[in-house]
Amino acid sequence: MMWKSPAAAVGPGEYRLAPGPMLPPAANPRARRWRRRAVRGTAVVGVLALVVALHAPILTSFARFFRVDDPAPSDALVVLIGGPDHRPAHAARLYRRGIADVVLIGTSSTDPASVWRETDLAVAEMIRLGVPSGAIVVLPGLVTSTREEAARVADYARARPLRRITVVTTSFHTARARWIFRKMLRGQAIDVRMAAADNPSFREADWFRSDEGMVTYFGEAVKTVYYRLRY
Repeated sequence: MMWKSPAAAVGPGEYRLAPGPMLPPAANPRARRWRRRAVRGTAVVGVLALVVALHAPILTSFARFFRVDDPAPSDALVVLIGGPDHRPAHAARLYRRGIADVVLIGTSSTDPASVWRETDLAVAEMIRLGVPSGAIVVLPGLVTSTREEAARVADYARARPLRRITVVTTSFHTARARWIFRKMLRGQAIDVRMAAADNPSFREADWFRSDEGMVTYFGEAVKTVYYRLRY
């Protein structure tokens, strides 16, 4: 039924509109602006609340971008220098699992604050954890970077038929290390696998809760971009 304006009867069959406006009064422009601002403010607050609620999963996913963990039976394990409190131990676990019969490690320089080289400490730790000393090969030539470590492995592989290696390093370093090793071993038909050793100080799920974790992961992001552009 169609709506009709209020009307007053003035005679048989005749009607006259009652006094008063036929349309609702115009909205106050100031009130309309405040309503719009309120809606926008509510939307912004909602988005911020969502970001706060999801920041942990988002940052965890960011960290997992740098992690590769796909160890497989190999001709050699390659332990990268660094992470003395977790890389040698993880390599020893993989050795005991039978991933490989040989463990390769580069030659580090001597720490000025110590009479020991990091290579020596890593070798001693692996022997303590059950890796026979005869199974560990210290590659000649000092190394100061992952790229140099990959170059030493490439030299070693030229005289030996390596079909696959598993590289052991800290989880945040695995993606970049794999890219470097694949690039350095290009043309030698060697399958490069990675074994991610967890840093005891922080992991993917909580790295953003410590200064060390934030410096490490943001630094790794910068290094990843640099290596891709530089090499």
